[in-house]
Amino acid sequence: MRRWSVHGTALVSGIISPQTVLRYGIALGIAGLSVLWLLVQSPLATLLSLIGLFTYVWLLLFIILLISHNVTASRGPDIRQRQSPTIPRCAPAPRDLFLGEKESKRGMNMPNNAFKIVVMVLLVGLIGTFSYMLLQGQSKDEKMGILQKAPDFKLQNLDGKEVSLADTAGKAKLVYFFFSTCPDVCPPSTFTLSKIQNELIKKGVFGTDTAIMSISFDPTKDTTERLKEFSSRYNPDYKGWYFLRGDEKETVELARKFGVLVEKDTKNDSWTHSNLFLLVDGKGNLRTYYSGHDENLDVQKVAADLIKISKEK
Repeated sequence: MRRWSVHGTALVSGIISPQTVLRYGIALGIAGLSVLWLLVQSPLATLLSLIGLFTYVWLLLFIILLISHNVTASRGPDIRQRQSPTIPRCAPAPRDLFLGEKESKRGMNMPNNAFKIVVMVLLVGLIGTFSYMLLQGQSKDEKMGILQKAPDFKLQNLDGKEVSLADTAGKAKLVYFFFSTCPDVCPPSTFTLSKIQNELIKKGVFGTDTAIMSISFDPTKDTTERLKEFSSRYNPDYKGWYFLRGDEKETVELARKFGVLVEKDTKNDSWTHSNLFLLVDGKGNLRTYYSGHDENLDVQKVAADLIKISKEK
C-alpha cells in the first residue's frame, strides 16, 4: 500500500492543492452569493450573512486540511526511503509547493477525488443551511396580511360615553366579544387579556399605541355596574382597556360581521359564541385572530404582534 508524506510547507502534498481549494471555494462562493441575494432583499443582511458564510467555509477547509496534514505527517517517511537511505528523494519544486503535485501518479486520484467530493458536499451543506436560516428569518419578518375591513361601531363605555372603533385610529387593538356571566371561557380569557395588557404596559405602549376592546353582547345582564365589577377583577388600565356595551341585536350582528359566531340559548338563558381575540390595526383592518381559550397562547408574542402592527404607517 502506497504512503504519502508532507514535504516542506505544502498544505497537503498529494491529497489536494491550494489551487484546487481556491478554485472550488470561489465557484461555490459565487453560487452561494447568488442564492443568498435571491433570498434576502436587504443588502446589509446579505453582507452579514456572506461574512458569516465564508468565515465558516474557510475555517472548515482549514480544519480539514490541518487534520489531513497531521494524518499524513504522522505516517512517517516513505517506506522506500527506509529501504534505500542512500538514494535521496527529490524535494518538490517551489512551483509544486504552490500548485500541488500533479495528480497523474497512480493511486493518487482516488483520495484526491474523494476529498474534493467531501469538500463540495460540506460547502453545499453550509450554503443550504445558511439559505434555510435566512429564508426562515425572512418569513418571520413578512408583513401580516389583511383578512377584511373591520366594521365600525359606536358603543357605550363604563362612564356612559360613546366610543367608536374610529376613536382608536392609529392604535393596534384586540377586540373581544364576551358576556360577564359566562360560566367557562370568558373569565380565563379576560385574565389572558390582562396578561397581554401587562406586557404592553411594560413596553410603555398601552393606551398610546395599543388598546383592548372587550364588547359585551348581553346588555340585559351586563349593566354598567356589572361590567365595572367584572372588569375590576383583572386590574385594567382604563386608559387603554375599554369595556363596552350596546343594543343586544346590534352587538350580536357586529360580532358576526367580525366573523365571531354568537347564538343566544333562550332555553338555558345563556350564550354560545366563538372565543377569539381579533387583532385590528390602526387603519381599521382585521389582521389576524387568536384563540382566547388556548392554554398555550404566547402572550408575549401577541403583545409583540400588537407592537409590530402599531408601528406600521
